[in-house]
Amino acid sequence: IFCFFTFLSAENQVKYPKSAFGFQLYQGLNSGVIGLTYQEWFDNNWGFQGTAGAIKDDAFLYSIELQLQRLFKVDQYNNRISTALFGWTNAALVSVQTENYNDETEVYEITTSPGLLLGVGFGIEMTFFEHISVPFRFGINGQLLSNPGMNIGFGVGILYRF
Repeated sequence: IFCFFTFLSAENQVKYPKSAFGFQLYQGLNSGVIGLTYQEWFDNNWGFQGTAGAIKDDAFLYSIELQLQRLFKVDQYNNRISTALFGWTNAALVSVQTENYNDETEVYEITTSPGLLLGVGFGIEMTFFEHISVPFRFGINGQLLSNPGMNIGFGVGILYRF
C-alpha cells in the first residue's frame, strides 16, 4: 500500500522549519506508542520520525517507533498558519499489557510482553506561527508477537519546529 505514496508528490515543499521535536501519542486498540518525538522533512518530500518513551504504571510500559513519511500537499493560509497532508508507514517495538484473572487468588494479574506493531496511514499536520505543530495521524496497524491482530489507530502530538 505504501508504494502508492511514492507516486504522489506534494505541490509545494514544506514552508516552515523542517526539523521538529516534541511529544506524540498514537493509540491502537491493544497497544500504542507514546513519548518524545523527533521529526525531519527532506527536500524531496520524504521524511522520518522517531518516537521513544516509557511509563511505569502497574507495569513498565515502553515504546520505540520509527516512521517513514511522504508529504503529499502543503497549504499556506497566511504567514501564521499552514497545513500538510502526509502518508506514513511505521514499525514499533511496544510492550503489550494483558490482564489475566487468577481463580485461586481471585485477583487480576497484569503481565507485559514485547510486541511488534506495523502500520500504514495518513496524517494532517497544522503549523502555527511557523514553529508550533499539531499533527494528527490515522492508520491501520498489525500487531505481531503478543496478541497478534489488526486494528485501527489514532494519534496526536505537539511539536516545536526549528
